[in-house]
Amino acid sequence: MVLTVLTAVTLRDALLDREMFGALHEAQVSIEGWRQLPALALGAGLN
Repeated sequence: MVLTVLTAVTLRDALLDREMFGALHEAQVSIEGWRQLPALALGAGLN
């Protein structure tokens, strides 16, 4: 009984961690994109 509960909790936590990691990764990618935008705009303005 306890083992079943522990397994379920571990699986749930693993899934939540994966979702959180995915969300954090997407956020980081978009932040990197926003950081590069001024440089791209500046580069386009200079050319």
